[in-house]
Amino acid sequence: IKNEAHNPTGTVTDRGLAVVAEAARRADADTLALPTTGNGGQSAAAYAARAGLLSRVFVPSRANFINKAMINVHGGDMRVVEGRFDDARETYEREREELPAADEEEWFPAAAFDSPFRHEGMKSVYHELAADLEWTAPDAVVVPVGHGATVSGLWKGAREFDELGLVDGTPRLYAAQPDGCAPVVEAVESGDDPEPWEYPDTVVGSLEVPDPAGGLPAVEAIRASGGSGVAVDDEDLLDSAATVAQHEGLEVSVACGAAAAGAWDLADDGAFDSDDTVVLLNTGTGNKDADIVRSRLMGRGM
Repeated sequence: IKNEAHNPTGTVTDRGLAVVAEAARRADADTLALPTTGNGGQSAAAYAARAGLLSRVFVPSRANFINKAMINVHGGDMRVVEGRFDDARETYEREREELPAADEEEWFPAAAFDSPFRHEGMKSVYHELAADLEWTAPDAVVVPVGHGATVSGLWKGAREFDELGLVDGTPRLYAAQPDGCAPVVEAVESGDDPEPWEYPDTVVGSLEVPDPAGGLPAVEAIRASGGSGVAVDDEDLLDSAATVAQHEGLEVSVACGAAAAGAWDLADDGAFDSDDTVVLLNTGTGNKDADIVRSRLMGRGM
């Protein structure tokens, strides 16, 4: 398990937002602005504060309490939008369009794929992974996919290390998504470009992105790597997050639960050889989702 829970705000998103904040500072912008499912907003508020910038964050009402509370704690200007991520994104886009021209220049876009900086920062996931494996490539990496920035950045990092001769070869990448919102997995399986998911419905708020900005780059990365996608139901991913906690002592995000459940499904389908090195990416700390996992266990009488 590549564990990203130790980042400053507890998720892999910090890697991208650290680069975005530095780019904004160098551009003399004064505000990081973005719509977010939650984690990106918390990270943006933290790194904006660190860089001496303001932050303007649009979050859906369903975002978890910790995300919203910490955006406030870091001094972020938070707009809670009734509904889901697409509602927050629409509000962000509308308010940005209504800004006077002078103010618009002060808003530095921090959302995934609004600039090259966020997914560039994600390359360092692979840099550390290769170093942890003594400069060898794993055979496969199972990645929870929401906006698509993490899997795209991971592939870019792997490809560049291979081209530079720092690591021999690249891993197969497998996208894991909840079956209630799986536009990237559906596109990988169909051979088509990703289409917006019409009725998103999953307990994994961070992965409920029905029209991901990086959907096509994510699909292209997975195909180029020789991997595939897997969609799992909410019950399986919650049970898998609990299983990881009970057997490995790691408090992983429910997004990682999707990766774990997906990896077991892929193994059952023969995607891995018995001697493969398979890495699961834990994108964040489990304490943001503890109530959801605990409710699932209580429902099972545990």
